[in-house]
Amino acid sequence: MLTSDPILPGKVPSLAELFSMYRHDIFIIAASPVYLNAVEDDLVKGVAYLPCPIKQLKIASSAAYNGRLREYVRCGGTRMMKDLNANMTTLNIKHAGMLIHELE
Repeated sequence: MLTSDPILPGKVPSLAELFSMYRHDIFIIAASPVYLNAVEDDLVKGVAYLPCPIKQLKIASSAAYNGRLREYVRCGGTRMMKDLNANMTTLNIKHAGMLIHELE
């Protein structure tokens, strides 16, 4: 659980709850390996709610992540920076944007 008291009314306290509420949606997450490690348990619980998680969950991160969600991670790297017009701060976000465009 991310929080027991969401800041905004009507918001869900965990990614697992979000996945359970919208189990037929596609989720694209941009996250550093450190953040992924911090929310890994919550995401793993959420994956159980998705009927076809390999098609419904994509995580833009770097090869430094080596946890239980590895099969959902699409690794970005410095080679992508020029094509995405990104720097190290924006790389995962722009990589996630690319994953969204691939859905269209």
